[in-house]
Amino acid sequence: MTARAVTVTPSGGPLGAEVAGLDLAVPTPAPVVDELNAAFHRYLVLLFRGQRLSAGALIAFGRQFGRLHATGGVAYGAKPEGTPPEIEILSNLPEDAVPDGARPADEATWHTDMSMYEIPAAASIAHAVEVPAGTGLIRFTNLYRACETLPDNLTRAVHGRRSLHDAAYTAMGEIRGGSAPV
Repeated sequence: MTARAVTVTPSGGPLGAEVAGLDLAVPTPAPVVDELNAAFHRYLVLLFRGQRLSAGALIAFGRQFGRLHATGGVAYGAKPEGTPPEIEILSNLPEDAVPDGARPADEATWHTDMSMYEIPAAASIAHAVEVPAGTGLIRFTNLYRACETLPDNLTRAVHGRRSLHDAAYTAMGEIRGGSAPV
């Protein structure tokens, strides 16, 4: 990284690296943004520990990498009043403790962010505000590696095929409120 204090440490697994030495609450110098982009494309997941970000700082950090997806809550149901359109709230608290308008954790059992759009998001930023003891597990997968290691017969079976992911369905496969089955 350009800034001497910034380091990128690969996880040793098929994806992921930890970035240290940056305060994401302040603007990142352009050369460091370029290097973070390169690290993201190489490792696919970047971890920044110990960040305390306001909604505005989180949005400003994301905008350094391009235009952000924004929704007023229509596409996903609802969100707490006053939540900026660029932020979605996903709660890992027990369902009866989920803030009004937030999505409970079971909405995100397995999913790929924004894959229901013609041009899906290039990346997502997850910012943990509160991590109750014994929780906070989030998993990522390297779909490039999965595709590269498919058995030949499965590679042939899926070659040229497409899948449809439509916003009418939640990550749980249920019809989203106000949507019709596809």
